[in-house]
Amino acid sequence: MKIILSRKGFDSTSGGKPSPIMPDGTLLSLPIPDDSLSSLSKTEGIVRFDDLRHGKHLYSDLIKGILPNNSYSTCHLDPDIREDVRINPIKGWKPAFGQTGSSLGILRNANVSVGDIFLFFGLYQKVEYYNGSIRFIKGTRPMQVVYGYLQVGKILESPEEISKYYWHPHAIKGLYNSERNALFLPSDSLSLCTSLPGYGVLQFREDRVLTKKNENPATWNEHDFLLPKNIYDKRKNSAIGAGVYYAGRWQELVLKQSDKANEWALSMITEHKDTIKNATQDKVSSWHIGIAAEAAAAALFARHGFNISVQYGANQPDYDLLVEKDNDILKISVKGSQTGSWGLIQSYKKERTYHEAADEWVKSQGKKTVFCLVQYKDVDAMSMPRIYLALPYEIAEALKQERKGNGDSILYENHTWQSGLGVGTTDKLPECWKFSTERIEKLLSELKG
Repeated sequence: MKIILSRKGFDSTSGGKPSPIMPDGTLLSLPIPDDSLSSLSKTEGIVRFDDLRHGKHLYSDLIKGILPNNSYSTCHLDPDIREDVRINPIKGWKPAFGQTGSSLGILRNANVSVGDIFLFFGLYQKVEYYNGSIRFIKGTRPMQVVYGYLQVGKILESPEEISKYYWHPHAIKGLYNSERNALFLPSDSLSLCTSLPGYGVLQFREDRVLTKKNENPATWNEHDFLLPKNIYDKRKNSAIGAGVYYAGRWQELVLKQSDKANEWALSMITEHKDTIKNATQDKVSSWHIGIAAEAAAAALFARHGFNISVQYGANQPDYDLLVEKDNDILKISVKGSQTGSWGLIQSYKKERTYHEAADEWVKSQGKKTVFCLVQYKDVDAMSMPRIYLALPYEIAEALKQERKGNGDSILYENHTWQSGLGVGTTDKLPECWKFSTERIEKLLSELKG
């Protein structure tokens, strides 16, 4: 896995000012102006600043607050990873990041591929609301800050594939050389912490600031993995004294594979420091969690008087335990986790909506199969995990209701959305799913019916 630092949005040259750190902490990346697009005929890929909004404020109005004499009209909305930014939403919208020219050449030369993570950063400064718009707060300084991420799930390079993302600027016909154009699509979830989606935008936080204190914005805090010996492209560290400074108007900085770089990237993305610990330091392997989950499930069913048959071998069926009591039989599919979530329908998502993927997943499940969801997050090694029981259709309905009914591929035990379509809402498993005598009896009754 490689980490790529990717510079985007307004700066002193493109746009002329930093993007704003809004009063609520939103790192609002203003897409760079591109007036060359205004001469083209209207297509879905052409976006104007007055097509975009943050809350009740149009981007065009916010820009007037920090650049009163600007005449910007069209813009290059890329990476397109903020879900609720368009006044008129795109039906079937999907996140994507495009790259072309020499910057794409850098990515290709470094063999950037599926699983690698882009950390998007830009130039920012704190603002306050003023006269219906915004203004920079006196005494604050511009700084470069990480504002978003995307883990590569797929790379599109053919014009035919890219054209399906007709709303994206890199899909505008004739705008780019077909040999030097690519779209990077996100994975369903972040491999470093599967409870997080594969892309997202971030709020301001001091440790997301790249700029070294009291230095110019492009001089960063020094980390070994940011030094020239640990990046792919030939660069010279031009910092005077401490720090890291790479001169020029570069866009992509590809770091060589490093556990330290991965941990640092995760610290940028996660909302709380304790999540990093849960996601990295305290994990045992998924194999160990799977064995522990099956054992815990078998123990609870045995404690409730069930006879247990454990399925082993390379050709085992689509369930892990066969449990029987008084001639009542249940097929139990055990899903263990230590992240607070279960990734269940990612493989069904391709070319489908989340709702369609959930429906297809249900169709693939066996009759009389009950899912036993075993969660080890925040559970010490001497304690029993939290265990839930649910039928496939119940899980599918829960997945569809996540993110304010927009759906997701990951089932969360208890998760509050910090960005995107579900921002401000919490998705959690129903209390009635908890393992109990009553829950077992209800499931048996429903399956008999």
